[in-house]
Amino acid sequence: MKKRYALLLFLCAAVAFSGFCRAEVAWEILDSWKTPEPPIDIAHSADGKKTFILTEPGNILIYSTDDGALLGRFAAEPAVKGLDVSPDGDFLFLINGARQTVQKIAVAYVTQIDTVGSPFLGPAEAPVEIVVFSDFQ
Repeated sequence: MKKRYALLLFLCAAVAFSGFCRAEVAWEILDSWKTPEPPIDIAHSADGKKTFILTEPGNILIYSTDDGALLGRFAAEPAVKGLDVSPDGDFLFLINGARQTVQKIAVAYVTQIDTVGSPFLGPAEAPVEIVVFSDFQ
């Protein structure tokens, strides 16, 4: 019984005096994004590849976390004051306190593909191209 009491007394003393120990914190700035408008909220995709920044006028800026490149932007309502992102980064949730709403926004990325010189069917000046990648050898 005395051993248990001694162990309990030791643990209580360790917890009580642990607040007196000072720990040093090491830190460094790894990256920085200069936004064109004051940022008010930020969210990251679960895979860590995209950073979403909400700015004061209600714009959403999407940055690549790897190289800091601006992937895209779109305008939300100015009353939007918070955002969150789904784990896969395909949906944003925008918090609008003035309307008392949370909007779910689907995010898709459009990429330009240079098809000059590639074989095609149909008129060359068609406004839309459907590109098929089928020769994976």
